Amino acid sequence: MGIFILKTWVHYYVALLRRLGAFRFSLLLALAIILGDTTLQMGLAVYFNEPLDIHDVSRSFILSLVITPWAVYFLTVVVGDLEEARQRLGNTVSRLRELLAKDQQKTRELELEIVERQKSQKLLEEHTILLHSFLETSPDFFFHRDLKGAFVSCNKAMELVTGRKEAEIIGLTPFDIFSEEYAIQASTA
Repeated sequence: MGIFILKTWVHYYVALLRRLGAFRFSLLLALAIILGDTTLQMGLAVYFNEPLDIHDVSRSFILSLVITPWAVYFLTVVVGDLEEARQRLGNTVSRLRELLAKDQQKTRELELEIVERQKSQKLLEEHTILLHSFLETSPDFFFHRDLKGAFVSCNKAMELVTGRKEAEIIGLTPFDIFSEEYAIQASTA
């Protein structure tokens, strides 16, 4: 079964063509065709008990000289195409390796950025909690208002002075809670 595997023979001939070069390979192939055809002619002459004629041998010689250039040309084209395909494949593999290296580097950079952002986020949360606890425990009024002047949040001191919970104060303006004189002062603050 191994002698009939075309792929094996193609690899063998391509390797031989590359090793010997086109000219020496042509000579070797011509010699192989001449010997093969002559042996076949002699075998047939012996089998059929007929004399071997010089014309039969010369026909084998001429046939090999006609067939050899075409066979070598065909194999040379196949080898050239295979070499080009191998080079394209090698270039593609190189580009893929470069892309992989760049992607791995960018992934490492993104991982570092994510870690830094997580650290920053945690630090921001800690500072927010600290500021919020400071504002909540301060005896001074602290409040936030939106662009329309309505309260968005306030601290416990403001709840104690106004007598209202933060949920009741949110959405109101200083004029809804304080006297007009103090509301004007609070509105300019």
